[in-house]
Amino acid sequence: MQQIRILEAAVVDRIAAGEVVERPASVVKELVENSLDAGASRVEVRIEAGGRSLIEVIDDGHGMTRANAELAFTQHATSKIRGMDDLDSIQTLGFRGEALASVAAVGRVDMVTGTGQGAGVRVRVGGGSAPTMAKIAAPAGTRIAVRDLFYNTPARHKHLRTDRTESGRVAAAMEDFALLRPDVHFLLVQDGRERIAAPPVASLVERVHQVLGGIVADGWLPVDEEGNHCRIVGGITRPDENRATRGHVHLFVNGRAIADGRLVHAVTTGYDTTLPRGRYPLAALFIQVAPEEVDVNVHPRKAEVRFVEPGAIYGTLRRAVNRAVAQHQVPTGLEPQAPAAMLPPADGHVHEGPAPSAGLQVEPTTLPMSEWRRVEGPAVPRPPVELRGAGLHVRGALQPLSQYANTYILAADQDGLLIIDQHVAHERILYERVLAQRAREGVRVQRLLVPEVVELSSAEAAAAEEHGAALAGFGFEIEPFGGNAWALRTVPEVLGQRNGERVVRDLLGSLAADTGARAVEVLERDVAASIACHSAVRAHQPLSFEVMSRLVADLSACETPMHCPHGRPVMLRMTLGQIERQIGRH
Repeated sequence: MQQIRILEAAVVDRIAAGEVVERPASVVKELVENSLDAGASRVEVRIEAGGRSLIEVIDDGHGMTRANAELAFTQHATSKIRGMDDLDSIQTLGFRGEALASVAAVGRVDMVTGTGQGAGVRVRVGGGSAPTMAKIAAPAGTRIAVRDLFYNTPARHKHLRTDRTESGRVAAAMEDFALLRPDVHFLLVQDGRERIAAPPVASLVERVHQVLGGIVADGWLPVDEEGNHCRIVGGITRPDENRATRGHVHLFVNGRAIADGRLVHAVTTGYDTTLPRGRYPLAALFIQVAPEEVDVNVHPRKAEVRFVEPGAIYGTLRRAVNRAVAQHQVPTGLEPQAPAAMLPPADGHVHEGPAPSAGLQVEPTTLPMSEWRRVEGPAVPRPPVELRGAGLHVRGALQPLSQYANTYILAADQDGLLIIDQHVAHERILYERVLAQRAREGVRVQRLLVPEVVELSSAEAAAAEEHGAALAGFGFEIEPFGGNAWALRTVPEVLGQRNGERVVRDLLGSLAADTGARAVEVLERDVAASIACHSAVRAHQPLSFEVMSRLVADLSACETPMHCPHGRPVMLRMTLGQIERQIGRH
């Protein structure tokens, strides 16, 4: 039988470090929290190699005396709580006292700190060794440099992601801090390049302009809602200013950034039907709760909280978003019209050159106008097909019959009635064509007469740098334009003149949110799927019989016709037997 024993202090420190220091962003978060708790008005963060080789945090807050500096690296040492009662009324960002000790257990730490009253002190410690102390001239404030993170824990170092991914996580943490404290000057420098520069400002919307971009700030909707158990202030974007991932929904509870899927759900459902399905707004929402009604001590990295009345908080947050949206004139959330070249003009004739219909322009797509012919009379006989997938077996001449709800194509084969989702079907067609075109000669592009300026977050900009070549291979040529702005110079021909900014922003947002180093093939498929989704005919769009016939024919020629690139089924069936049983013919 194994004997129970007390672990050595170094082992205990490393276990504690595993709970607090998960990756470079964890170190940045802990150190910046300490800077803010120390009253800093300026916090500068520098990282190299995604934080692997260097993380440096410099602040002008209250520095430490020699005695405090030495104690700071002791396990469970803290200046922020005194006893059990303090845990019920925590007002600071950090409080446990594990941060510096845990960081020093997995990295080499060099700290210089001073109170502004006489000489400062330098502390060097790493890998569980005892700190070494020395007097040094130092201004008021603290500088902490962490080098060679996880040098003594190779397994954890091995599981870090790419430098770009780790840098993106650091940038996301700094965005949270910047939104949380508009009165503080934040600077983030990654590998010698300035990523976030946010001098102090007087309002949240000014900070949103600095961190999330001017386009976001221009459409900012203020939020201010009082509930029985909380107050919620901050802001959200209009429904039409949305993203493909939830990474831009910034939530704070009592001044602490948190990650809570249920609260994100409250935000999105607060938009009701004005937010397109699968899309997320940009938001910075601050929830104020009485300290005794929230427990912030439920997660080692303080990323989660537990409410005494979670249902009340959810309801107030949803109502706050709903009121903000309702009090402003906003778009309905309907998806944009289909590409004009997909739809013949209203008079039923094929036109060469620009279409006369208002608001639409004829542009090159994978269904060029030259291939359309007006169909007179009944449907043209079609060659037999045999398609399998999604539990269906389609046989015979797949013939379109009509359109239902301007969304579904009703078609028939020899076994019954097929209901085809027109958007999903067109997605599959365009997805396969984009990939095939890229493999043969490269995706055809069109150069924009005037480059479209896109304001990116720091994480999105990092993704643009890393994956710029892959995006260019699909027709998106994007380059730095100064500050947060990037210039989009070309787009895939299939997009025409629409959606270029939205597509590239969605792609970069997804790439920035990705936590793994994906293979090039997977990345390319994701890009092709996004292009197809934004280029495909939309739901609620009337289609001519010609277009329905062509779409069904092209779908029949696909390698995988039964699913869209995202896995949704393209069609469902009602067999003749099912129909006859339902109406009592048997």
